[in-house]
Amino acid sequence: MQIALQYESELGHIILYTCYFVTSNSLAIAERGRSWKFEYLS
Repeated sequence: MQIALQYESELGHIILYTCYFVTSNSLAIAERGRSWKFEYLS
């Protein structure tokens, strides 16, 4: 399944990555002090 990996940088810019994972309905993890949000793409 295709999901988007999104996080807000220190400068307030939104950086989007496209990744391919099979996960539960939603997933949120913290990495190096950043808040990462995984959202499904239709």
